[in-house]
This record gives sequence, C-alpha cells and structure tokens, in this order.
Amino acid sequence: KYDFDEVIFVGSWTSYHAGFLGTYWLWDIWNIKSSVEVASELEFKKFEINEKKLFVFISQSWETADSIEILKYIKSRWWKTLWIVNVVGSTISRLTDFGMFTRAWTEVWVASTKAFLSQISAILLLALYFGKRNNLSHAHFGKILSEFKEIPEKIEQIIKESEKIKNIAKEISEYKNFFYLWRHYQLPIASEWSLKLKEISYLHSESYWAWELKHWPLALIQEDFPSVMCIPWDFLFDKNMS
Repeated sequence: KYDFDEVIFVGSWTSYHAGFLGTYWLWDIWNIKSSVEVASELEFKKFEINEKKLFVFISQSWETADSIEILKYIKSRWWKTLWIVNVVGSTISRLTDFGMFTRAWTEVWVASTKAFLSQISAILLLALYFGKRNNLSHAHFGKILSEFKEIPEKIEQIIKESEKIKNIAKEISEYKNFFYLWRHYQLPIASEWSLKLKEISYLHSESYWAWELKHWPLALIQEDFPSVMCIPWDFLFDKNMS
C-alpha cells in the first residue's frame, strides 16, 4: 500500500540522468508528479514537510558521501525513502525504508553503462507496477513490457554494427566539441551520452533541448562542432526533422 502523491529522484551524474528519465515515465505511465535532484545540492534546498513525498535514491555503489548525508537528513524528518542500488549490503540500502537491487555486477571501467541500463530498467518496472494499480490499461502495460523484453536482442543488433560505429568514430575523432540535441524521453539519454563522451575521451560535449537550439546555443554551431540527434519514429518525429 502507498499513500504518496509525489516522487523525487536523487542521484549524481549517471544516476541523476536515470532519475531524469524516470520523471518522464512516472508522469506518463503512473500519472504522478515527479522530479529529480542532484544529491550534493539537495541539502541546500528548503523542503515542505510532507509525508506524501517519496524520495528515490539511485546509485551504483551507494557509498557516496553526499547521498548518504542527505538521506540521513530526510530520514530524520520521517519522509519515505526507496533505493535503487547495485551493491548488496551497501550503506544506503540499509538506511532506506525499502528498495530494489539492480544486481548488474561490477563495473570494470569509468563508463557506468551496465549500472545505467539496469537503473532505468528498474525505474520502468516501478512505473509499470504502480501504473497498473492506477488504471494503466492492460493493452498499454502489455505493449511496454513486450518492447522491454526485446532490449537484449536490440543490444545484440547494435553490437553487430560495431564496424560501422568504428568508422563513424574515426571520422569524427578530429573534432573537439560536440552537441547532443534531443527531445522528451531522449533528452536524459542525450545527457548521459554527452557524459560518456567526456568521461572516456576527455572532449567537450553539451546536451541540449533540440527546440531550444534556436536561442543562444545556435551561435556555437560551427563546421568543427558536430551535432548528434536521435530521431525516433514517434509523435515528435516531424518536429525533430524540422
């Protein structure tokens, strides 16, 4: 049983982006108010004392000091907390009220790819679970779950394109600045993609709302500033093409 009417995701970097995507899913699937906060900044904000708020902490390791401190503060106010974490027995998993282990095993390098995929998977399942209890249609629920199960096959298809990806990477490797311009569900993915480029290549990259490019960011676009867009076949296809 739950009696909250707002969900606030808390995380840093990759986990923040997972929560960012989660805000879209919770609004659309669960029909509940949701937002995302950077863990290190949350302690400086004033919050209304409201027992109907659910704070969802997201982390790969869950030994991050700034996340632990804000969690302790939230628990001191008796607010409800849930964790989505990879490491069994980690500090935050022991401090929160309830949660979900992603069990993505150990990340062996700086780019937190397995953790991110498992985090957004857990958030999607959470949204579906509560959405089903909040009048989400059986047809819509089944469609999302069916597409979710196809992800491993789609990842395999992408891996088979590795030679083409290498050729593209070689062609753009001479550039020093990149723009990732997406919309809606794809915006948090653009932010994560931009972060991955910075973490691995030490190159400058930005993510931005595609439509907002018409404002000041347009001045940054030059011949040596490639832009990357993901244009899915959805209700925003025509706007993205424009």
